[in-house]
Amino acid sequence: KKDLNAAEQQDALGWQVDGKFTRLDGERVMLVVTAHTRDGGVIPGCTAKARLAHPADARLDHTVELMRAGNDRANGEVIASAGQWDLILEISQDNGPVFRSRSRIVLR
Repeated sequence: KKDLNAAEQQDALGWQVDGKFTRLDGERVMLVVTAHTRDGGVIPGCTAKARLAHPADARLDHTVELMRAGNDRANGEVIASAGQWDLILEISQDNGPVFRSRSRIVLR
């Protein structure tokens, strides 16, 4: 029930959150996270966290250290091999986490 309430509250926000990876070289990849309100505005006072979770082996998981790169975006580099991963994004404001997503991605 708690998870359902959190999902409904998150849905009501209408935020548009996206994470895109670019291979830099070798195993280094750059993650760019963007976040906007329903009408395209900046989300005030938020911080973002990201984690790459390996779907078969949690020992391979990586935390992506994100640095603010503008009002609506944060960037971070991580070493990650090609293959399937789960990208877990969490956005927090003063009162704690308010947005969380988990997406299956393929790094090339």
